[in-house]
Amino acid sequence: MQADDVRRCREDATVLFSEENPRFNLTLELSADQMACIAVLSLYDHTSHLTAALDDGEGDVSQEVVAQPPAPQDLGAALTPPEMFWFLIQNGIVQAIDYPAVYEFCAEVDLGRCPEPTIVARGVPAQKGPDGWFELYVKTSGREIDLNVDDEGKIDFKNLNAYSEILAGQKLGVVHLPKPGQTGMSVQGVALPADPGEPCELTAGEGVELKFNDRAAFATKAGRAVYDKNRLSVVDSILVRGNVDLTIGNINFNGSVEIKGDVPDDFDVKASQDLVVGGTVGACHIESGGSMTLASMAGKEIGEIVCKGDLHVGYLNQVTVHCFGDVIVKNEIRNSLVKATGRVIVERGAIIGGETIAYRGIEASILGAVSGLRTVLVAGRYFPDADRFSYLYERRNYLEKHLISISDAIVPLRAMGVKKKQFLAGVQKRLEVLTDQAAKIEEQLRLINAEIAASVPQHPPGKRAKVNALSKVMEGVELHLDQVIYHVTEERRGGCSMQVSRKTGELCFLKLGSLDLDQQAEEDDDSPAKKDGDER
Repeated sequence: MQADDVRRCREDATVLFSEENPRFNLTLELSADQMACIAVLSLYDHTSHLTAALDDGEGDVSQEVVAQPPAPQDLGAALTPPEMFWFLIQNGIVQAIDYPAVYEFCAEVDLGRCPEPTIVARGVPAQKGPDGWFELYVKTSGREIDLNVDDEGKIDFKNLNAYSEILAGQKLGVVHLPKPGQTGMSVQGVALPADPGEPCELTAGEGVELKFNDRAAFATKAGRAVYDKNRLSVVDSILVRGNVDLTIGNINFNGSVEIKGDVPDDFDVKASQDLVVGGTVGACHIESGGSMTLASMAGKEIGEIVCKGDLHVGYLNQVTVHCFGDVIVKNEIRNSLVKATGRVIVERGAIIGGETIAYRGIEASILGAVSGLRTVLVAGRYFPDADRFSYLYERRNYLEKHLISISDAIVPLRAMGVKKKQFLAGVQKRLEVLTDQAAKIEEQLRLINAEIAASVPQHPPGKRAKVNALSKVMEGVELHLDQVIYHVTEERRGGCSMQVSRKTGELCFLKLGSLDLDQQAEEDDDSPAKKDGDER
């Protein structure tokens, strides 16, 4: 490497200084870029000089004289470091001297060896300043994970926090300006100017706005930040090309999510907009703020879907569904609790077991199972309103029972305090606790009763208390239409529509009609409700 460096520096070099005497011939060469000084030295052969001096002119040398080089002390050192320093200083080379190189060069000469050309002075090259750079304040890559440790020291490997949730108006980062370079110096002390660093050219992509002379980046919409090749964007979608696993973790994203693969058990996926899963979903909590499309889902009685738009799925088994739109199932609903503010439609298969509630009607090819499995179908009920009232009534009943149990406990405590004076202090403390609890429960009851009294049942447009069977209705089906509950006790074949007659208030089996038609219900003469006496 040293030889290559010297060879490179000597290309197009100029002679800066030359010194010749009986001992040596020294040349100092200056490289073309004036960043190196190369010492080139030739030593004279003193033996040949002495032999020539003793020649008698006829070519014969006296036999009495032995041709030996003079001793070093007679000639002195060929080149000393002080001499080399003097030559360099005289030529304006002071600060750039490479002292170890000079000493090594002169040591070679002192040993009687001719040194190779050596760089004895080096300049300091000018250094370009640091480039400008963009400092991100948010995470943009799935490789940047942030594991959460709970109070017990346990880590939830499914919550990786692999990216930042971006909100509109949020500051995403700042652009740092380039810095000036460091001035260099030639071997002769001439200052060499340095170039400043290159500026950072940040480009604002989708959902990003640059402010303050393009030095600060802000989000114009919610989503996830993407930074690639100095281009910063905020996108409102996530694409997972494979399955959701421990390298992905749970997904909670303010935008739309598309998953090409499966979502195994115990992983949660939440999207504020649309959600699409190309594979199967296990026992998970799946939620979307818009529409949702799933290949299938087997919830194992703990899987749950919350969909704020329409739900399209191939198959549902042991899943709880809360859908604020239509539920469109391609093949089958089995042993599931499905609630929808729109319609529930099974295009090709059956609804078997569980409970299905839809405000705008229910339709399937087959209702129920050959085994007679209980299958509850509720049409015309607005489940958000019904669930809220159900919760309020259940909560009120629970609090009333709790209040009664407290009252039953207070009476004997008071009697004990009267009869057994030694327990009076403890009894009074317990009475204070129970009395305080009773006061809190009474306040909760007051609030619940006030909410019930102020609440008005909602009846959005589009109500259809109607159930369609495209092929047949099996034994064990339980129909809830308006205030009528009807149990099917024998299989009924053929397509039909089931709804309550406006004339008689009884359930009727009518000719199959579309759920979208608000047709007048007319009682069928062959109605099983009237014939079998199952309506109640």
